[in-house]
Amino acid sequence: MKPVSEKSDCVLGIMFNQRTRGHHQKMRDLVQSGEIGEVQRTNYIITTWFRMQAYYDSGAWRATWSGEGGGLLLNQCPHNLDLWQWICGMPSRVRGVQ
Repeated sequence: MKPVSEKSDCVLGIMFNQRTRGHHQKMRDLVQSGEIGEVQRTNYIITTWFRMQAYYDSGAWRATWSGEGGGLLLNQCPHNLDLWQWICGMPSRVRGVQ
């Protein structure tokens, strides 16, 4: 079965807007240049990005498994995960705790 993208003349583009922020670019430059040495381990915690309840109330599909296919993780975390791997590179091992 062909993906929908191959069945149409449409072009898909994704923009991770956080990559354009100066402080994120500087962090990436520091890591990529090797100036701070090889990255051995990262602990990525970001608690200042959040949506008010009104955002979720504005559409019954928002941040739900049935509406987005991944709940909050799919709705909000692509930006966080993109920044983490863009700055630090792809991890060789991941551990998560709840």
